[in-house]
Amino acid sequence: MLFIDTLQYLDLYRTFEGKKLLGTLAAVKEHVFITAQITDEVTRNKLEVANSFFAEQLKGLNQEFKAIKKGMPDQLFSIDVFNDLKAKLNLVSEHINGMNKAANKVINELLERIGLSQDDVSLGLSVIFDRAVDASAEELDRARARKERGKAPGKVANALGDQINWEQFLTRVHDWPEVWIISRDGDHCQKWSEQAVLNPALYQDLVKKRQDIVVHCFTEIEKGLRHFTEAKAIADAKLPTPEEADLINKEQEALPQSLLPRVPPVSPSMSYSDAFHRFRRRF
Repeated sequence: MLFIDTLQYLDLYRTFEGKKLLGTLAAVKEHVFITAQITDEVTRNKLEVANSFFAEQLKGLNQEFKAIKKGMPDQLFSIDVFNDLKAKLNLVSEHINGMNKAANKVINELLERIGLSQDDVSLGLSVIFDRAVDASAEELDRARARKERGKAPGKVANALGDQINWEQFLTRVHDWPEVWIISRDGDHCQKWSEQAVLNPALYQDLVKKRQDIVVHCFTEIEKGLRHFTEAKAIADAKLPTPEEADLINKEQEALPQSLLPRVPPVSPSMSYSDAFHRFRRRF
């Protein structure tokens, strides 16, 4: 059984390459344990996450042209050369402004589709989210007690959420001899080099429910899905190519472990036009 936490789903709204995982997620939908709490958290936060992502990307792109918009020092050029350069820079500035307007139009359309859950990511995740399980009264009580005692997962200062998901997971784990947990939350897993290890307290929770349970922990969704589909021989898993997988993992590894990150701007080696077209392909 696969357990994928909220942040992993939200990462699909703030990366360029995440769309390539939608086919794999659809192929394993019947093996994913999903709670109503997770679907609510994703639905509630995805628009803000995407908005923050696009804002940071355009900010980074505009910084590339900041020096150009300032113009050229006229004291260093003859009047003919300066006038020629100025005319060309004005054309570049007009092109930049046009690209900004076009990019804003595309982004506004994308955000509207996300708000309506009609974007490709929301539609792709719906085959999993439609299977969401509500917490019982007993699970909610145990989640509250877990939070009051400060037991992992979840932070005491945060709203009740991780605790609910974990208690629901524990309710059913006795039926699963092997589980895959995909999470970048330090309350769940800690990673060193290429190996992610489950929080010992959570591992003990699982062992109490099923002594012979086998646990696999991953902090990157592509790596976790690949390991699961290969272990279970999932037909038509639609895994990304090795080259695509490398891009997906590097992009996710660069993201901070927070809900609304300040994502790194587009690489300086990427042209404004290239980045704009990546926006168009986003959903």
